[in-house]
Amino acid sequence: MRRPPKLQAGLRFGDFELLRPLAKGGMGQVWVVRRADRPDGPTYVLKTVVDDLETDPQARDLLREEGRLLQRLKDVHWPGFVAEGAKAQVPFFVMEYIDGHSLQSWLALAEQHEWRLPAGIASRILVEAAEGLHVLHELRHQTGAPIGAVHRDVTPHNILVDRRGTTKLIDLGVAKSAIRRAEATEEGVFRGKFRYMAPEQAGSAPRDRRMDVWGLGATLYAAVTRSLPFAECNEIEIMKAMLHPLPILSKNKEPLSEPVREVLARSTASDPG
Repeated sequence: MRRPPKLQAGLRFGDFELLRPLAKGGMGQVWVVRRADRPDGPTYVLKTVVDDLETDPQARDLLREEGRLLQRLKDVHWPGFVAEGAKAQVPFFVMEYIDGHSLQSWLALAEQHEWRLPAGIASRILVEAAEGLHVLHELRHQTGAPIGAVHRDVTPHNILVDRRGTTKLIDLGVAKSAIRRAEATEEGVFRGKFRYMAPEQAGSAPRDRRMDVWGLGATLYAAVTRSLPFAECNEIEIMKAMLHPLPILSKNKEPLSEPVREVLARSTASDPG
């Protein structure tokens, strides 16, 4: 099989032209694109597999199914799906470009200047993220049965706020659902960013929407305390610490309100209940 050309600006993917790289992960890479016949038109985001996995059948299937999952998420808190296709048999899909910043970039700025994101703003962002996740969790087959979709990588990196103040969730690359036939199901395979992973991701407990609730709680924790979850622990110590409630270790002088403490305690409980 002929190997696809290495990605570079100006390369065509169907009706779209690559402009500049945006991000790259373990399995997928993301580019800013525009329609080739509309040089002054809006920009979009194109996602395809990384160069090293272009011939990997599982990577291709996962990318296709990620696009199909996004296509079903017709909600304001997810990027809009635009198109899908293949170049030299390598799949890609195109989605809305989110003009804004990640929650992670806000938290990094707060840490740099030693100020904190107000709890009210952090809470509003996380409430909107929860609304978007609820739409994902409630996706169903045509029969009405739930597909069991779970994001599995809810972190400040994957929560954006656009210029209108709307929260957007991104990156379904490690999402789990019954329609993802290519999903690896081996026990002990960790998916997502370690410090934001729910305890059941490191064990044999059922992996359902409660994992995303834990991710939201860990993200809220990072936002209001200016501390990473399990900041002082290595990966082995994190797995042991997950057996206990997430301690509230805040760098802020102001105490956290009781409602925020209650949300943190319930969402990051070691036993999802």
